[in-house]
Amino acid sequence: MATGTELVRKGEGLEEVPLEVSSSPDWTHIDLSSNSIKAIPTGVLPSLQKLISVDLSGNGLDSLPDDVGELISLQRLDASHNELCCLPDGLWQLSGLKELRLGHNRLADIPSAVAGLAALQALDVSCNDLVTLPPAVGCLPLVELCLEGNPRLRMPPRVVAAGLPAMRSYLAVVCEQHVAIERHLDKFCAPGGGGEAGGGAAAAAAL
Repeated sequence: MATGTELVRKGEGLEEVPLEVSSSPDWTHIDLSSNSIKAIPTGVLPSLQKLISVDLSGNGLDSLPDDVGELISLQRLDASHNELCCLPDGLWQLSGLKELRLGHNRLADIPSAVAGLAALQALDVSCNDLVTLPPAVGCLPLVELCLEGNPRLRMPPRVVAAGLPAMRSYLAVVCEQHVAIERHLDKFCAPGGGGEAGGGAAAAAAL
């Protein structure tokens, strides 16, 4: 069903992205949820420069195309309940994205490049296989963070149970620590900055 600038093809048993998606550059909302779409072909998304919201949840997607990063107007992306095990680099270029739903996939990692989502207010990565979460998440303007259902996640259970404020504070502190460590690493790598550590490395190399 297409009405104005909205295209809704939810739960129709689709196995491919319908041609309607590419038929107009004026779509602002597209809903292809609850189908059997296995892939989003490269080249389909870049023409949708007015797209604000896209719902791809409940399909069989195991990846997203890298050119998703070209959706300059996108504010909401729902790719939950799929088979995603990794995410494209282009995703982290969506600086205007406010809501990202990735729950119920097979993700083991969220890269530090998530910091590029500077406007992100809601992040759902529940029910994946996450082990760690990048400290950069603590610096995002989140009002919603869903982490439940990641049994291997290395975050104190007390922090998770305490809710969003505690999780944000925890990650923000870790983020500050990482920044401080990076500053020291720069000093260590500077010429003559290795001190005894540099001498030890040279001695080890000589052996």
